Formats: sequence, C-alpha cells, structure tokens
Amino acid sequence: MTPILTRIPICVYEFCSEKLEDKEGNDLTISKDNIKKIEASIKEMIGNAVEHAYPENYKYDKQWVLFAQYNHDRNEFVIIISDSGLSIPITFVSYHKEDPDFKERIKSSLINDTRLVKMAVQESGSGTDKGGRGNGLSWVEESVQEYGGGLVIYSKNGCYISEGTTVFILPIKLSERINGTIVNILLPLDSLI
Repeated sequence: MTPILTRIPICVYEFCSEKLEDKEGNDLTISKDNIKKIEASIKEMIGNAVEHAYPENYKYDKQWVLFAQYNHDRNEFVIIISDSGLSIPITFVSYHKEDPDFKERIKSSLINDTRLVKMAVQESGSGTDKGGRGNGLSWVEESVQEYGGGLVIYSKNGCYISEGTTVFILPIKLSERINGTIVNILLPLDSLI
C-alpha cells in the first residue's frame, strides 16, 4: 500500500472528530461507521490519483491535493481530491484502445471529454493499463449517493455530475482545459450523524 494511503484514516478521523457545529451552534458528531465509509471513498480517489493518473515514465513530481471542509451554508461535508495527471478522458481511451466494441461506440456517437468521464464512472476497468482497476469511480458514486450526496468530476474538458447532485460548481469554464482531474464529493451532514 502506498504510504500516504495508510495516513488517510488518521487524517479523516481527526477532521471528522473535530467539534463541528451547524448554523445554529448545535454540536454535530459523525458516526464512526460513516467515518470509515468516507475514508474508503477518499482512499479510492487518492489511490486513483497516486497510482493511475500518471504514466510510469512520468518525469515530474506526481502531485495530488486533498481538501476537506464543512460548509455551514449548505450543511454539507465537502471533499475535493485533485491531481495534475493525464486526465480521465486520456487514460480511459488509452485503456480501451484495443477493444473493438469501444472503437465502434466512439465512432458511432459524438464523443467528447464529458462523455468519456461519464463512461469511466459507469464502466468497470475504466483507467490505465495497470492492474487493480475495477469499479472505483462507480463505487464512490454509489457510496456518496447512499448518503444523499453528490459527485462532481472535472477532467480535461469534461465535467460529470452524478444524478441528483445539488451542484457546488468550481469557478471553471467548461471551455477551459483542466490539467488532470478534480473530484468533488458532497455529503449532507445530516445523513452522516
């Protein structure tokens, strides 16, 4: 296991164990079971950033950022994971380049980065040619939706917003290219306590 991933549970537990208050000043405590589920989602997303966002011969530092905050105005727990890697659209196409069914699908429909990110979330084995690929993004989406939360993914020129998400939009024009991927996990605090 990547050393940084072994520290994630401590960081999440410390953050979730901090005294949180709603707008009225009432104490809020996130249940330990929910902390474990949040940790698992964060580990999956950081694992993707650390292990799969960069080619093996990448000559620069592999970078990623984790940001977590309680948003009082929306009463939600916001987690953002970002990397400056290749992007989901590039790794998704690269992973499927030898698959004749995939080639036929992208020939027969309008494919853009948003559609590629959506396909990556909804299909298994959606990343690079490294082993250990599975249903990571779709599992994170299901876990987040279980709490009534949402998932927003920006990657290259694409933006995926999971169904039912009340969107917290980053100030990014969709015509601008993002270097890498930004994943927003939005969890209503009421469902976590």
